Amino acid sequence: MPPMLRESYAGVARQTAPVPGKKAPAYTEFLEQGREFLTEVYGQTQAQHIEDALYTMSPRLGHYAVPLVYGGVYADTTALSIREACVLMFMCNMAVDTPKQAIGHIDSSRRQGATKGDLLNVGIMVRSIAEMYNVKLTKWELIMETVDTDVVNDRNPYEV
Repeated sequence: MPPMLRESYAGVARQTAPVPGKKAPAYTEFLEQGREFLTEVYGQTQAQHIEDALYTMSPRLGHYAVPLVYGGVYADTTALSIREACVLMFMCNMAVDTPKQAIGHIDSSRRQGATKGDLLNVGIMVRSIAEMYNVKLTKWELIMETVDTDVVNDRNPYEV
């Protein structure tokens, strides 16, 4: 960690007191929240595909990602709405040139109320930033063509 960041973060990192009046949810509560989030965002069929894929790739990944990432982080809408989180996941997957995941997040973003125009604008922004830093996005056109369709369904994005 850079010294400047370490110094500014040091005080915050040492704060270990719980939030007054708040009890941390149990693992099972986070697991349930994670499953509910997956279902709301991706639809029942896709949510099950994603959860199965996480546990198949690595049981530890599934055990960590579903309750703690999806349930503990993404399902907490105090900072971002579910729609905003979906658009952010689309943007991040587009930026790292992973079309299968980005295309899956097109559907989830649209299902949560993002418009085709919203996603096209995000795509243009991603490409502009990539060009500023000489990053070549090899799958950008494929992703943008998919955004430009009106298909929103419950398919498995990992079968694209």
